Amino acid sequence: MDGDPPAGDGIEERLTPPEGGWPVRVTSRAAHGRGVVTTRPVAADETCEVAPLMLLPRSARIGDFDHVFDVDGRSGIAGGVVSFANHSYEPNCAYDIDAEAGLVTLYALEDLEEGVEVFVNYNGDPACTTPVWFDQ
Repeated sequence: MDGDPPAGDGIEERLTPPEGGWPVRVTSRAAHGRGVVTTRPVAADETCEVAPLMLLPRSARIGDFDHVFDVDGRSGIAGGVVSFANHSYEPNCAYDIDAEAGLVTLYALEDLEEGVEVFVNYNGDPACTTPVWFDQ
């Protein structure tokens, strides 16, 4: 992902929030300090946010840090609220990484009410129960 993707690739459209904005925001009153909460009801499978990823050089592996995404073996830092989502082995949200586009999409796994804290599984797979680095 060197340079800007070609025009007409749909990335701008994917990054554009829906009317009214993305239904999530950062809070300082989450389970572990900062976190992400919903700002309105969110339906299962609804996109909560699409954020750009800043990919670090392969030599800068910081993948064991809990706010970094594995992007085809490289560390990526998301430029959105998804980086503040706290971890759970029973998450209510998940994320998909589009390495080619350099985007991460946060979406709801179940219906969420307004004001609910968003949790993702830091393993990437919502069903994975392998201990993450801070639980080992």
